[in-house]
Amino acid sequence: IKEMQSAMALAEDIAIKTLASGMMKGKSEKRIKKDIKIFLTPEKTKTHSRPISPKEAEGSGLNIKHEELKSDIWKLVYELYVRTNNFVSTHVLKCVENKDNSFVIGGEVPKLKK
Repeated sequence: IKEMQSAMALAEDIAIKTLASGMMKGKSEKRIKKDIKIFLTPEKTKTHSRPISPKEAEGSGLNIKHEELKSDIWKLVYELYVRTNNFVSTHVLKCVENKDNSFVIGGEVPKLKK
């Protein structure tokens, strides 16, 4: 549980610092954290994989652009989703990809000792 909490805290820190240096430049880290709360806490979304609607995302203060499901960018986003989902759903230890090739090393995930 501690490891998971640490990973969540790291992801939050990275998100806030990245937004503070870009799209939300000029806002305090406290304000950014408040604005993106929907992405950081399970109270609204209940689970990590649950979609967040454009309307909900717009409420975060982020610059949201709607894309049609048949657009080229949406096809690329979906391909990235499928690849990422496949990657995290398998016992992949290392993956190296470029636009033409993919190299994967698989293995068993070590079990924690009790």
